[in-house]
Amino acid sequence: MGKLIVGIVGTSSASKHVIQVAEKLGRLIVDNGYRIISGGLTGVMEAVSRGGQKSENHTNGDIIGILPGLLKTDANKYVDIIIPTGFGYARNLIIVNTADVVIAVAGGSGTLSEIAFAWQFQKPIIALDFEPSQSLVEKIKLLSHSDFKKSKGWSSIIGGLCLDETRTDTIFSAENPEECISIIKTIFRNGLK
Repeated sequence: MGKLIVGIVGTSSASKHVIQVAEKLGRLIVDNGYRIISGGLTGVMEAVSRGGQKSENHTNGDIIGILPGLLKTDANKYVDIIIPTGFGYARNLIIVNTADVVIAVAGGSGTLSEIAFAWQFQKPIIALDFEPSQSLVEKIKLLSHSDFKKSKGWSSIIGGLCLDETRTDTIFSAENPEECISIIKTIFRNGLK
C-alpha cells in the first residue's frame, strides 16, 4: 500500500501560534512515516510542509502540493511534488480524496469545504482545537470578529461533531500535534478507516 497520506487543510493566513503548531505537526507526520498532502501554498500549508522537510525521516516525495492554479512556481518552497491543477477551489476534492486521513488546522471557508468533502468521502477527520477551554458558544461568537484570525478558525469548533446522518462517527478533536498523531495511529491500528 505504501505510506499513508495525511491531508492537511487549513488557512493560508494564520497567526504565529497556528504556524508554529502546523510546523510541528508537519515534522511529526513525516517522523512517523506518513506523507503530507495539502494545497501547497502559504500559511498552514507552508508551515506543515516546512515541518515535514525538517524531519530526519523526510525523503523526496513526502510532501505533495495540489495547487489551485496553473503555475508550479506558486507552490511554497517546501513541497516535493507540485501538482498544478487550474481547478481553483475544486482542487480541494483532490486533496481530500487522496488523503487517508484529514487534519483541519484553523481555517476559514475553504477549510470548511474540505472538511465537508472529507465527511462525504468517508475520510477520518481530526480537528486541531486551539481553544479547548472555551465553550462551543464562545468559539462561535469569535467567528463574528472582523479579524477572522482571532477566531482560531473552524478546526477549533468542529471537533466532536457529526455533520449529518450519512455517518455515525464524529470528527475527532485534538489539542496538539502529538494527539493528532496518536489519533492517526489509533484509527489505522483499529481499522476505523
